[in-house]
Amino acid sequence: MRATTLRALIMGVCAFGFVSTAQAQEASGWVARGEALARRIEAENHVITANVRNQREEVARRASGETRLQALYDLAADDYIASDAEAATRSLAAFEREVSAQSNRRFAAMAAVLHAYAPALDGDYVTVRRNLSQLLRAETDPLVRAAGERLHAYALTDLGLFGNSLESARAGLLHLPDTPATRTLRAGLHDAMAYNSIRVGDYETALSHMERTTELEAAAGKPIDGVVIVNNIAGMFAQAGAIAEAQRLVTIHGQIAGRSGLPAMRFFANMLCAKVHFLAGNYQMSLSCADQGRAIAEAPPEYLTRLLIYRVHALARLGLGAEAREAMIELRALAAARGDPGLNERLDLIEPEILNAEGRYAEAFAALRYAHEASERNLMNRFNDGVRELRATMESEVADAEQRAQAQAMRSELQARSLEAMQLAFLLAGACLLAVLIIAALIYRSRRNMLKAVGRAEEILARRGADTQTPANDRTVRDTPTQRLTHILDEIERRDIALAQAFEALESARFAAESANIAKSQFLATMSHELRTPLNAIIGYTEMLIESAEERGAEDERADLGRVHAAGRRLLALINDVLDLSKIEAGAMEVSAEPVDIDALVAEAAATVKPSALTNGTAISVEASGPLGVALTDGFKLSQCLLNLLSNAAKFTKDGQIKLRAHREDGWLVFEVIDTGIGIAPEAQKHLFQPFVQADASTTRAYGGTGLGLAITRRLARLLHGDVTVKSAPGQGSAFTLRVPSAPVAAANEEQRDAA
Repeated sequence: MRATTLRALIMGVCAFGFVSTAQAQEASGWVARGEALARRIEAENHVITANVRNQREEVARRASGETRLQALYDLAADDYIASDAEAATRSLAAFEREVSAQSNRRFAAMAAVLHAYAPALDGDYVTVRRNLSQLLRAETDPLVRAAGERLHAYALTDLGLFGNSLESARAGLLHLPDTPATRTLRAGLHDAMAYNSIRVGDYETALSHMERTTELEAAAGKPIDGVVIVNNIAGMFAQAGAIAEAQRLVTIHGQIAGRSGLPAMRFFANMLCAKVHFLAGNYQMSLSCADQGRAIAEAPPEYLTRLLIYRVHALARLGLGAEAREAMIELRALAAARGDPGLNERLDLIEPEILNAEGRYAEAFAALRYAHEASERNLMNRFNDGVRELRATMESEVADAEQRAQAQAMRSELQARSLEAMQLAFLLAGACLLAVLIIAALIYRSRRNMLKAVGRAEEILARRGADTQTPANDRTVRDTPTQRLTHILDEIERRDIALAQAFEALESARFAAESANIAKSQFLATMSHELRTPLNAIIGYTEMLIESAEERGAEDERADLGRVHAAGRRLLALINDVLDLSKIEAGAMEVSAEPVDIDALVAEAAATVKPSALTNGTAISVEASGPLGVALTDGFKLSQCLLNLLSNAAKFTKDGQIKLRAHREDGWLVFEVIDTGIGIAPEAQKHLFQPFVQADASTTRAYGGTGLGLAITRRLARLLHGDVTVKSAPGQGSAFTLRVPSAPVAAANEEQRDAA
């Protein structure tokens, strides 16, 4: 019982909150006038079609001068206000080409106004307000101001700043001359005031502005957009409670929108249908119209959110909580992307009804209270913003009056200061004469310093073997500094040519050295391959002889054969390392990225090295922060890197511990091999990753090895677009860190080889 009562209370308060914003007005004279205007538009077929637009473009092409510019501007402005982004781009480009051809400053400024309004095509009215405020701040041309204030008024209305919007539109009309050339601009300003009056609920005033708009456009010979006018009138009827008249106009609107043949007009017809049926309480029909409009691919983004608001509201009223929540999430995402505070306010008002439809009554009541408080705050903020802007406007006008008074005072003082100006002119003339004398002295001093510098340069060239034709202290040379400077420049040019030739010789030598290095690597690769074949045979036959000796019980032979087998294995490993290094240096090593189970690879590497580590009394442990999963990389080369690092740690660690830590880090696989071995001195770390280099000679004698393991490991890591680093200190062990990307980096094989 308590839940039912709470639910009824929430529904009643929500309904009151939304219906109260559209107070029902009795069908009076203005309703009859509005319906008559709509029927006249239908009868006279005032519809903007593709053919009508082509006729307007043809009229603009036949016109010339500012008449042509005004016609092109009207086309572009209408496209922007209709939120037709594609048509707006084309018409603005045509307008700007004509402005550039005529070099007209006024219409160039009007093109800038349209650019400032462009974010409105995506619903970003906050940016539009900022752009137009900055643009109009210093503009004095009444036609440019009228064009800008019209668009500014639209944006302010959509942001809910109704008082500021009306003030902006009136400011545009204030200084606009009443001439035939300005009829379209005045019609646009009346349209902006009609839009503002609709939003504040002053429908009779809005209708008066619409009638004035149609009169001016008809007088200017501009086609009347009947679809938009009927749409606005029907919306006013629905908001005023004249539902029957509004539904009749919905039918008329659908018919004339269909005549236009434009998808955007069909979208507006569906949006009007959704609005009227929602206000009439026919939520199922409102939802159907909203879904049809949403399915139109060419729907204007600026108006799509309004249709979606009717849709989510109808879903909530129908009790479809899950669908309403999904639609609300979509609208919240659009509001966040656009940064539109007005859209968020409207969604906050709908939120209680959605929570109510979901059965979350306590949350619905809390959301309703929050929406009410937020609405009061926003209303107060808008009022304060309007007051501030009005005050700023009045202060600006007062400042303009003061500036005009100051200008008059300055003109009156100008005559009195004429005599002072003449006196100042005489003083300036004397100062100029003095400046000429000073400049002459400076030129003389500069010439003398230049002669000294030229003589110094000649002496330097003479000491360096230059062919100086005359002594540095020759009197005639000092008298001709230009010739001396020319000789110095010729000598510098000759030396530059010699230096360039030397650089070319060095480049040829470097190329020859690189070619020799490549040939060496290719030779090593070939020879290593040829040596590996007989070694494999020796190892194979040795294994067979070991098995035979074991069967015969000949332990002495078996020990000797074991040493031969071990030596063959070491030699084969050395040849394999040389072959790998030569392949990398010769550019023959390829990277093949495949899915690799990193957990299995790490376990296999640790298991492979574990026997050799146990021989030295060392334990190997694996630590991972969690499952490492699958990575797209070259598993063989990654495994070889880990084996080299683990084998290296096992070799230099006796009676100690080796840890293999692995984890993922921002798209990278990170492996750390930490041992408690002998450590590496800082000076030895500088050469640690060079081929055939170990820490020092004592290390080579004590532990053996070729010094290729770490060099190959770093080159393989860099082929995988990773790297190997080391931290170590003598007697404190070593920590090698291998980092490779968990997904392949887009790069050609040639770039991979260069990196290695």
